[in-house]
Amino acid sequence: MTFAISFRYFGPHIVKDIELFGSVLDLTEKTSKVIAEETLYTSLYKVGIVGKNHILEYLELETQRRAYLPSYQKPRDIVQYIADNSDTFGMNIQYPLHSLQFVMEMGVAIISTRLHNLIVELSLRPQVYDELGEEQRLSMEKYLDNGSLIPFEALDEMVLLDAFIKETIRLAGSSSFIPRYVCQDFVVSNGVTIPKNSLVSFNIYSHNRDTSIFGKNASEFDYKRHIRLGLKLTDTDSSNVMWSAGTEVCAAKLYSIYIIKLILSLIIRNYYIRSHCPIASHLDSNKTSHYSTNTDLSRNSGLYFVSRN
Repeated sequence: MTFAISFRYFGPHIVKDIELFGSVLDLTEKTSKVIAEETLYTSLYKVGIVGKNHILEYLELETQRRAYLPSYQKPRDIVQYIADNSDTFGMNIQYPLHSLQFVMEMGVAIISTRLHNLIVELSLRPQVYDELGEEQRLSMEKYLDNGSLIPFEALDEMVLLDAFIKETIRLAGSSSFIPRYVCQDFVVSNGVTIPKNSLVSFNIYSHNRDTSIFGKNASEFDYKRHIRLGLKLTDTDSSNVMWSAGTEVCAAKLYSIYIIKLILSLIIRNYYIRSHCPIASHLDSNKTSHYSTNTDLSRNSGLYFVSRN
């Protein structure tokens, strides 16, 4: 995850700055640890604390240096974008730099949380794990037997993994989603008036269990439903509102999808996940939803990885 975040925000030249990479590693580890301990990380990691302050120092100095680079030497990353558009921010260049670090922290937090949901789900559904493992085996046979590395594009061919991720996130979503502040009285299509100064949010929990969208077993775990219905993790429609919708679609949608699929594929390819959860062996893989109770038991009892070799 550290490498992914490093390349996303700082480009490949980050390998030349050991201290910067160490700071991103520090941010990744600390933020992930806080999420795992269920502590409100935003109250602990304010601007400048995570990353030993070096991230902000690097961003400020690097944007100044890059302002004088010839066009053919400019890296294609977010730091360069800020450097090229510094006039937009006036004298307050610190604002986008602080914001960038906050985005990095949020990215770590969100991806860590989703990975936690997915890993717990894998540990409790051995049959699904075997099916995903077989998909990985076929992928390795296709590419490695021909003497080549598994290309990044192979992630698009992992349809079972794609469906598993989508189904897990669908059932693990919170009830409140996309909160909005109403600036003026608003009348919705059914005649209900939302008064000015109200706070509203989308009930994604109920939406993700809508039988008209996901079928009669909408409240049950059935990850292959998405394959039968022709639905993909990258979709942005009524079956997949996790990325928001319309002009507000998450700008990091594809990045997040590929990072999660990449990490999960490596885990499935190399390890078995086992749970100390005492009720895991009694789960009905189709009719049990553990997202509010069993997940806690699994986390408290512990998960462990067993090498496939």
